[in-house]
Amino acid sequence: MDRIGARSVSPLFGNARKLLKMITYLIPLFASAAFLLSTNSVEVPASHSQIKTGRPLNALPLPTRYTTGDKIICLSPDFSIKFDSQVPEDLKKAAQRVESGIWDHKHQYLSVKRGAEFFEENNGCDYTLSTLEVILDHHGRHVPSIMDSAIRPAEDRPDLEAYTLSIPLGNRAMIKSPTALGAYRGLTTFENLFYHFPADTEEAGESSKSGELTRPDSLRETHQLPLGSGGQTDQASDTTGSVSRGEVKGRWYAPAAPYEIEDKPAFGWRAVMLDTSRNWFGKEAILKVRFQCIKKLM
Repeated sequence: MDRIGARSVSPLFGNARKLLKMITYLIPLFASAAFLLSTNSVEVPASHSQIKTGRPLNALPLPTRYTTGDKIICLSPDFSIKFDSQVPEDLKKAAQRVESGIWDHKHQYLSVKRGAEFFEENNGCDYTLSTLEVILDHHGRHVPSIMDSAIRPAEDRPDLEAYTLSIPLGNRAMIKSPTALGAYRGLTTFENLFYHFPADTEEAGESSKSGELTRPDSLRETHQLPLGSGGQTDQASDTTGSVSRGEVKGRWYAPAAPYEIEDKPAFGWRAVMLDTSRNWFGKEAILKVRFQCIKKLM
């Protein structure tokens, strides 16, 4: 009788082990399915639901909220960046770099026709932009420099980097921000929106031979030295290698006007990287970084 009982109990344990093993495989699948269903059922945040596009916005990083149109706005030969009040010196230099950089870099639209598709039916520009006004909403308070805001705690930086950029169908664009750091981010986005279209095929051939996109061959030509570095020069006074506005040819244009952009970082820290190929990190250090990252996200 005991042997019969043992024989009948043995298959039960075997089936129980198989069932338990199956459950261990199914739990991750059920968890993944539940996660996907939950994300699909969550209402889309307002920051992403208010994106309306006429033409694609080619800017990195992509702003939090934006709308674009399908009109072409070109820079006037006397285009300038102005401030509504006294601003920190490093913001003035940043504006000077952006103003001269737009004319000097001659970035072309990344397409087969290099932007010619925007001027095939219309030989001219729809609108002309002559002024970009930078407004600091500081309410009479002291405005810290870009560098002073950039070294603030990570928890504060998303609001410090917030800005709005408006490029309407007219001759005046506007950047608004409560800080110099936010205005600087807005200037960077503004610079990314404009492209160069050569005046004729001869100039186009010089800037891009054999169908290859041109690129700067030295750090000096890019003018992208870090703020505060010893090698950075004042673009307003250093005209070596720069293009004089009296000699410029072609058009500098933004193809998706009007633009309405509202942007701020989602996180204070942009990224975290542990270089374990050149530096050895123990288990404790890796777990500590992981814990800090999770803590920031909670």
